[in-house]
Amino acid sequence: MEKMVRRLAMVAVAVALVMAVALPAGAGAVVEKMKGFYTSALQGNWTSDSQGSEGFQWVYCSQATRIVKPDGSAVEEYQCELTKWIAPPNTPPGMGPDLGPIFYPKSAMRFEDETGAFYFSDFLFLNNNYQICFADTWREQLTPSGEVHFKAYYSAGACDE
Repeated sequence: MEKMVRRLAMVAVAVALVMAVALPAGAGAVVEKMKGFYTSALQGNWTSDSQGSEGFQWVYCSQATRIVKPDGSAVEEYQCELTKWIAPPNTPPGMGPDLGPIFYPKSAMRFEDETGAFYFSDFLFLNNNYQICFADTWREQLTPSGEVHFKAYYSAGACDE
């Protein structure tokens, strides 16, 4: 019985130490989620000299998460899939964007931009009166099945109005 009590005490101390180390890193962070929206993603035929919509196609994002850290920096992650844009109900025929056929790559493709110049936050755009805030850096992976995994990073103060 004494051994069991001693083991339980050791486990409790270990859990307390893990919590003490892990909690400050996430303490004060603000987590926001958004579901069900359209945005665009790079197509496989994109090059740095692409113009207009030819380098992009529609993706439907089932979920986006934005984490704002205590220092004001933020990270956004999106889980999306390639799709045709579907107009909301009561949209007149022919209205809405058409970015051409859906392109499914033969193998997984990765895009990365260290300057952030090509991506602004859909999260802030759709939730903060169309605020445009460009990411410092971002990366996207497009799978052959049409899944799009996207992550963007924002420095502290980058999105202040």
